[in-house]
Amino acid sequence: MIEGIEPCDILKYDDNDNVYLFHVKKGFNNSMRDLCSQVFLSANRINEDINSNSFTYLTEVYNKMSSSSTYNNQISKNDFLDLFKNGKKLIYILCVLDESTNEKNLRDITELKQIKSNVAKFSLKELMEKMMSKGFSFQFSQIKRG
Repeated sequence: MIEGIEPCDILKYDDNDNVYLFHVKKGFNNSMRDLCSQVFLSANRINEDINSNSFTYLTEVYNKMSSSSTYNNQISKNDFLDLFKNGKKLIYILCVLDESTNEKNLRDITELKQIKSNVAKFSLKELMEKMMSKGFSFQFSQIKRG
């Protein structure tokens, strides 16, 4: 965590200039507020780095990541920073392991009625609206227990 902001839990990218920043959470409960806030803070901070062309935050993220034995030498610093340059499409994805029996299809705000926790429902609705208002690409994914 850099500057108190976690950029994502999982970072993936493809050959079509898409960069996926996954934020993973277990369950729809009151802690959904914290995760939704984390997603929005991450998007704002990364966007700030890109718009300023300074890449100070993302450089710190890379340095911390590369100092870990888990991620060391998986990607060069230049290749990592290039993921956030040259018009790449950043897609923020909220992934939730839902322990309930009914699958939720939360592609839009109208489907939020499927969530029982009012805090989780409000937090997710607010996140969707804030991400859209800032022009950030946002998706929701439900992880099924296997």
